[in-house]
Amino acid sequence: AKSRHNPAIAQIVNSLDRPLIISDEIPGRLLSFAHLLKPDVQLQLIGKTAAPKLSSGFSNVFLYRASDRLQQQIVASNSVTIEPAYDKGWLFKIVPRSLNSPRIKVISNK
Repeated sequence: AKSRHNPAIAQIVNSLDRPLIISDEIPGRLLSFAHLLKPDVQLQLIGKTAAPKLSSGFSNVFLYRASDRLQQQIVASNSVTIEPAYDKGWLFKIVPRSLNSPRIKVISNK
């Protein structure tokens, strides 16, 4: 089942203030996830060539089923790390890198 984790992931995201979900997953796979989200959750779909700059207008920013390429682009073009937000994968939180932590961590979703 390609959407088996979506209800649990949606519950995590829906419980937070001003969440943004970034993904480069194919739109068809996002549909079953998107209908589980509250109306205030924003989705940002990224094309295969785009390297997004992160907006400061969101208090919680996540990657949903993001490719390794997208994860690496976000880490390289922003001062952030990526941490697991769901124990089965698929959802990763983008966290501002602290000044005392120079290490950048990219978590593969494979």
